[in-house]
Amino acid sequence: MMTSQRENGVARSALEDGTSMTGHDRNSNSVTAAANGTTLNYASTANLIDTPSAKNKGSKYSETLKILLPWRPTKKGSKFPLDDSGLFANIYVRWLDPLVWKATKGKIQASDLFEPSPNDSADAPSKRLHDLWEEEVKKKGIMKASYFRVVLRSIRTRWIVSTLVLLLSLMCSFTSAAVIVRQLLEYTETTHPDFRIGIALVLGMFFTELVRVCTINLVYILNYRTGIRLMGGTLALVFEKILHLRSLKDKSVGELVNLLSNDGMRLFELSTFGIMVVNTPILFIPGTVYTCFILGPWALVGVATFVLFLPVQSFLGKVVAKVRRKCISITDERVRMMSELLTSIKLIKMYAWEKPFSKKIGEVRKREKTKLESAGFVQAMSIAFNPAVPVIAAVLCFTGHTLSGNNLTPAQAFAVVSVFNSLRYGLALLPNAVRAWGESGVAAKRIKSLLVMEELQQHTEKPADRSNAVEMKAATFGWDVLDIKGEKKRKAEGAEKKQKGRRGGPPGKGVKKGTEGDQQGEDDEKNKRVPVLFDINLTIPKGSLIGVCGSVGSGKSSLISGILSQMRVMEGSVAVEGSFAYVAQQPWILNKSVKDNI
Repeated sequence: MMTSQRENGVARSALEDGTSMTGHDRNSNSVTAAANGTTLNYASTANLIDTPSAKNKGSKYSETLKILLPWRPTKKGSKFPLDDSGLFANIYVRWLDPLVWKATKGKIQASDLFEPSPNDSADAPSKRLHDLWEEEVKKKGIMKASYFRVVLRSIRTRWIVSTLVLLLSLMCSFTSAAVIVRQLLEYTETTHPDFRIGIALVLGMFFTELVRVCTINLVYILNYRTGIRLMGGTLALVFEKILHLRSLKDKSVGELVNLLSNDGMRLFELSTFGIMVVNTPILFIPGTVYTCFILGPWALVGVATFVLFLPVQSFLGKVVAKVRRKCISITDERVRMMSELLTSIKLIKMYAWEKPFSKKIGEVRKREKTKLESAGFVQAMSIAFNPAVPVIAAVLCFTGHTLSGNNLTPAQAFAVVSVFNSLRYGLALLPNAVRAWGESGVAAKRIKSLLVMEELQQHTEKPADRSNAVEMKAATFGWDVLDIKGEKKRKAEGAEKKQKGRRGGPPGKGVKKGTEGDQQGEDDEKNKRVPVLFDINLTIPKGSLIGVCGSVGSGKSSLISGILSQMRVMEGSVAVEGSFAYVAQQPWILNKSVKDNI
């Protein structure tokens, strides 16, 4: 046991003979430390997430396909009714009726709320994302690997199903708005109408509209649950990676918080609106053919109006994504500054630096606000175009058709207007879809920059004398130099290293070294380390109680960090055996009872 008189750090080694401690052994006793409120595990991220045990050996989609059943009996003791509800209960959210009914009566209690669905747990998605990321790194290499491709692969199956349902919804929308509306108008103009045809047309419109509403609701339900699982899995993967980092390098705690709070939401928006980009081409092709069949070549004028507005909408979406990228860097700067302020609040109050710091933060916030207002203004312009485009297209189309001497009947006019209104739906969702693709791409790059960071590796050497728990021989320990130079500086250095054949950024797990550029990169990393403890010789027998005493700053906590592999061994050797329990110098108090904290 190693204790400090002035520092409340306590480290205990519980050692057993023959204990194997390799960082990649899934069943090994992982060296775990809770330092400064952070739990460090030296095992690979894949080892932290157990694969869920399969309840049956059937198809992996057998449970999911049960949602297509129109009605399903509710199981007793179900934690989350949505998992056991049928198709119509999902579409119309009927499974929430009992809770809403209690809320209207004012009798709802905390115990009435449903427990989270185990199907929406972050464990399984996180494990899948980790496996896909490992495959991506093996195929493409650490530099060319893309977390964005990993995200698309992880939601591919659900997106395919959602796209098929969306196609059915668009088909019903076009049939109801174009074909049936025109037939009804022509039916009203006949001198001797057959009421059976009228009833059939009304029932056809009712059926197509019913299917359209049900399918579009189902699309959003599928996409929302996909987004929840994707966001939860990504956040769990990122959180586990943060726990295993050797050092934060050029990232601050505020940036990591921003990564968890904002970038996960960008991936959720991608899963929700990403597939909506198929709306425009799917609606435009049959819409163009049908309007040309009704009005002839003059219908192309109206379609051309839509086509001309498409690049405008895409351009506005790209502008929003570009502004958002700039805004994210400013947000990181503000969050980093606020973290430093809160950390040093005593010093700031003592020197009465409140006004200068408030002014500095206000300037950063003002720049961030300007970017957000610019993005909102461009987004508002994009939304404002949507209702105006069908009107402009119809006016131009009808004007050209009548001026050329052609007759325009009410059936033709209403049918064309209905088609143009259906095209507006695809045009309205296009900006959100383009923005979601752009912002999620930026978020995926930021997440990748974290995933490629170096993980903490434990000491693998065993003591020569098996009766010892720790053996240090002429060991020199050092810390990595904290390097915060800004995003632009890091990008410039990465581009320069790429031109010289080096690998930019810290080496990631699973990267094979051996090239000249990699060796040069390792030398650069060594030059960024500051030695703290020099020529340490220490032997701790098993079962012994050791106290380390010294003045403030003498290196007591650093010695414990060296034993726990948190510091780098620059010279000499360190051998340990067994598992560790670490009581942090700074307390980590949970918002729970005393018993739960213990």
